[in-house]
Amino acid sequence: MASFFVHGRQICLLHSPQHFLLTLRHLFQTVKERAVISALYVGTGDPESAVIRDLLSACKARGRALQVDVLLDCLRGTRKDKTTEASSVNRLLPVLWSGQTRARVALFHTPLLSGPLKRVLPARINEVLGTLHVKVFIADDTAVLTGANLSTSYLTDRQDRYVVIRDASVADYLHQIVSSVSACSYQLEDNGDLLLPSSVPDPSQRPDDFAAYLGERLQPYQAVSTTGGRHGLPHWRTEDIPPHCRRADLTGPKTAALQSSLARVSFRLQAGFISPPIMDELTLLEEVLANAAESGQRVVLASGYLNPPTQLREALQKFAATRAEKGREGEGGKSSSSATAALSLVTAAPEANSFHNSRGLSFWIPAAYASAGADLLASLPAGSVTMREYCRPGWTFHSKGIWLYPPDSDKTFPRSSDRLPWATVCGSSNFSQRSSFRDLELSCFIETGEEELRKDMGKEVEALMGGDGDSDSGGFSRGVGVREMRGRCPGWLRWLVAKSRVGTLL
Repeated sequence: MASFFVHGRQICLLHSPQHFLLTLRHLFQTVKERAVISALYVGTGDPESAVIRDLLSACKARGRALQVDVLLDCLRGTRKDKTTEASSVNRLLPVLWSGQTRARVALFHTPLLSGPLKRVLPARINEVLGTLHVKVFIADDTAVLTGANLSTSYLTDRQDRYVVIRDASVADYLHQIVSSVSACSYQLEDNGDLLLPSSVPDPSQRPDDFAAYLGERLQPYQAVSTTGGRHGLPHWRTEDIPPHCRRADLTGPKTAALQSSLARVSFRLQAGFISPPIMDELTLLEEVLANAAESGQRVVLASGYLNPPTQLREALQKFAATRAEKGREGEGGKSSSSATAALSLVTAAPEANSFHNSRGLSFWIPAAYASAGADLLASLPAGSVTMREYCRPGWTFHSKGIWLYPPDSDKTFPRSSDRLPWATVCGSSNFSQRSSFRDLELSCFIETGEEELRKDMGKEVEALMGGDGDSDSGGFSRGVGVREMRGRCPGWLRWLVAKSRVGTLL
């Protein structure tokens, strides 16, 4: 898995779904050579319809000069709206009908749904077994990495994260990943049929063969090693910095100034269901937390669906225990304030969970996540962690990420920015059990000393933790404890989440 150096000003963090919508519309209105969409699905509401209309207009205006690649999940993308009978496939057929554009619409089918389960499980419930969860939008040389889908709630009142990277090499690389998965997926024909390429094993009939086939195609994107998040300003060797990011006079202070203006972006796939499994994101998270504990960094972790797999749970426990121990050592055996604030967790309040007030079995999903979150909080050393819930009225919470803050003793950064994050993990993954073993995920790790980008990272955290009100999301969160979270979940459901395979579906 490659790493890329870009100038910090080439990365922009968006702070609201409205800004995300405006950015997508502008990108597709002005696109000239390529447009790429990878998402779980495309909705049927007005905001996303406007984006698709912009794409169709570009197809007509640019003709064969424009390449269009769309990748969706097959199960979610073919599910019909109960009211309108429309689906993602219906919305995207006009892209193929335009006739003048080099267009491909692919739908990825998980190998975890096969045989009798494929025949028995109804639509929507079958998506529990696994999906394509990669969220990438590309227009020419600009890429947007996010956790948001292209549907009304994600474009109006569902808080998420959105990273805009303006770099041709990054856009090329992400396009290659989307293309590789698309080549292993069903292809949408202009008559609405779905056809699987003859060389691809059918995931619903030959799941093991398909898992191996996909694993071989994704192997070039697997990480050889992780960087892991050293504390303080990244000290990159001059020879590691590509020529287009250098100046001719890289000596002394000028080298430090250049490094402080750069960002390194590393991408990580997570596909625990293929053969052999790709667990690069989980490995990165373990290493980031281990290094953060050793160097005394503060960590903020957010997920709307907080149910970490065993490896991540243990990494969080080790981080909290190490920071608490270091805090006691630094205070002569007494608990220190730095240990108390070492780990901050942010998740969705029940009313901000996207499944709140759902019908059927999904009605219990918010309570199940409350139980999982309570179990995680109870497993961490007392006093070493804070838990907050996002609860903006009328909004749902879908943000996910990790932010790393330099230790108080670090002198690398300018005094004006020593309280700002210096690195973040962002992308499609919820850091949950299903993210690790059932869904196909893509995340990126951004390290930087560039102050404006670090301010943007800090603004994200302030909005989640109760910040200064500058962000559109407003800092709507509240503290919560184990007893309150467990009180929302009946005993039978707590047992299912903790002791049965139900927990692996969350």
